[in-house]
Amino acid sequence: MLVDTYELSQENNVILKKIRRGALISSSFRVLYIVIILAITFGSFYFIQPYIDQLKGIYGGVQDSVGKAQNMGSSLGNITDLLNGL
Repeated sequence: MLVDTYELSQENNVILKKIRRGALISSSFRVLYIVIILAITFGSFYFIQPYIDQLKGIYGGVQDSVGKAQNMGSSLGNITDLLNGL
C-alpha cells in the first residue's frame, strides 16, 4: 500500500509540473498579446498623428473664416444703419 501511495504521489507530481508549465506559457502569451496590442495602438497613433494635426489646422482655418464672416455681417448691419440715417 505504501508503494502504491508513492507511485500515486509521483504521478501527481508529474501532472502538477505540466499544469505549472502550461500556466507559465499561458501567462507569457497573455503578456505578449497585451504588449503587441499596445505596440499596434501607439504605432498607429504615431503614423496617423500628421493627419490629425492637418485636420486640426483645417478646422482652425474654418473657425477663423466663420468668425470673419460673422464680423462682416455685423459690419454690414452698421453700414445699413448709417445709410438709413442719411
